[in-house]
Amino acid sequence: MCDNIVQYILEYSTAAPVLRMILEYAPLGTLEDQAGVEWFSPQESLEILRQGLSALRHLHEREDPIVHRDIKPGNILVQSRNPLHIKLSDFGLSKESQDYLNTLCGTRLYAAPEIFRHQSYDSAVDIWSLGVVIFEYAHQLPNFRGSQPFDGLRWTD
Repeated sequence: MCDNIVQYILEYSTAAPVLRMILEYAPLGTLEDQAGVEWFSPQESLEILRQGLSALRHLHEREDPIVHRDIKPGNILVQSRNPLHIKLSDFGLSKESQDYLNTLCGTRLYAAPEIFRHQSYDSAVDIWSLGVVIFEYAHQLPNFRGSQPFDGLRWTD
């Protein structure tokens, strides 16, 4: 268990006719949401990096490593701002096996170069993506989402 990864509260509910997954609540939304309220300070950006790397270490050093493959501000939840506490979420593109890490997937703005080159890749792609997020927030870069022709698009397996 890692304190910087969103936790499952309940894997299913029999109260409804549909299978439901209930996850831990993050009251402040995503990094994107919080940046809209107030930009992160350089110290907060370093804390996001520290906590993000802690989450990735937990995923990457498991017996069966997990590669997230879609690290971006919208997939990093903010539990609290003072003290800053983040949680990695949305494991929809994650893979447990290193054997299948050759597909074009993720969010282009944050994807590592080897993904664009259609090369095999490893867990380092998550570290690259986290680095792009940190660079964006540490330098308070403008929101490129409206000006990038490919932004918001995801491509998957």
